[in-house]
Amino acid sequence: MKPITIFTGSTGLNIVEDPVRLPQQKDGKVDMQAAVNVSVDQSARVNSRKGVSTLQTGNFHSLFCDGGDCFVVKDTALYQVAGDGSLKGIRSGLTAGARMDFTQVGDRTYYMNGYEMGIIKDGISSVWSKGTYTGVKTTEYFSGPFPGHHLTQFFSRMCFSWGEVLLWSEQLDFGLYNEAKSFVQFQTKILMLKPVATGMFLSTEKNTYFLEGTNPSDWKLRHILNYPAIEWSDAIDYVALSDMGMDGTGMAALWASREGVILGLPSGEIMNLNKDKIIYPSSAKEGFGVLVGFNYIHGVK
Repeated sequence: MKPITIFTGSTGLNIVEDPVRLPQQKDGKVDMQAAVNVSVDQSARVNSRKGVSTLQTGNFHSLFCDGGDCFVVKDTALYQVAGDGSLKGIRSGLTAGARMDFTQVGDRTYYMNGYEMGIIKDGISSVWSKGTYTGVKTTEYFSGPFPGHHLTQFFSRMCFSWGEVLLWSEQLDFGLYNEAKSFVQFQTKILMLKPVATGMFLSTEKNTYFLEGTNPSDWKLRHILNYPAIEWSDAIDYVALSDMGMDGTGMAALWASREGVILGLPSGEIMNLNKDKIIYPSSAKEGFGVLVGFNYIHGVK
């Protein structure tokens, strides 16, 4: 009797297809009807997820780590998270419930939450103050930064959103802003800023765009999706194209949307990775995202 291969691995979760009609590849790899506490590696092997243990209890949000120090907000205070999970107080008196965004530049971490902002260095928070203009003589007025909602470094400039407005600093001076010229206004609130090699992905509450170019004054605005990113779902880390089995070099961005997980390529193009397999709630507005190894772990609500 000739053996029949039933299962050799999985190609991931599929809640779109009828469970009795899930496709099976010739090599025995199949989609899963349900998946609880498991992960699938690059070889299609299904593994039990590692267990979890409680490090701290409380009302936590806005966890951040970009290869350096780690920070988190608990209630109305900002903490640094040590390697053993212990907390060191950085700043208190923050606005309750305000999600914090961070970006790391060298040994400094910049942060803002729409109400407060600052710079952390060596475990100490300091004022993010106005810079000093040192260029040619000008009559233009420059202001300092003010608390926005999302921020990122982009080719030696600091960019941050304030409601529906995107602003950027003077080059190499994150404390100096020309509010009369260095901004782009959208029609609805900005939910995500995600730079790549050739520009920046930006989502508003209605659409997703690509700002093509590395100098904001020369940006070309491209509309790429008729739906937004889910706020706070973008992974801090980027994924190499080679790790995705794709041609070319460079790093791609990851975020979730109501239509699936989006891979933002360095060229400004996008790929929807799981629209054919996963249904996301149409009401989802915010979430979280993190890249752990080759796995993009995220949640939405």
